[in-house]
Amino acid sequence: MDKTIKTESSYPEKLRALLASFFLKKQKEAVSEEKKQLLSDIEEALSDLRYARNCFSAATDPEIIEACIYEIKSAESRYNFLIRKAKYVAERESKLSI
Repeated sequence: MDKTIKTESSYPEKLRALLASFFLKKQKEAVSEEKKQLLSDIEEALSDLRYARNCFSAATDPEIIEACIYEIKSAESRYNFLIRKAKYVAERESKLSI
């Protein structure tokens, strides 16, 4: 009789461990996909920043220079946001690994 009780009580523990393992795997996969997307977004932001700086260097008209300055500021803001987000994702991933 004791053996049956132990088996029944260990079933929820095994199920809980299996579900926890499954969800942890799904979370790690989601983080991995998010990291890939972030890297792509960061590369795009850097490309946009380079383009805006090149336009600024070539601009001669004061209105175009002003527009280029806004483009540079916008690209820098986006890049900084993505870097902060990447740090957050890396931090979250390290917590999942523990």
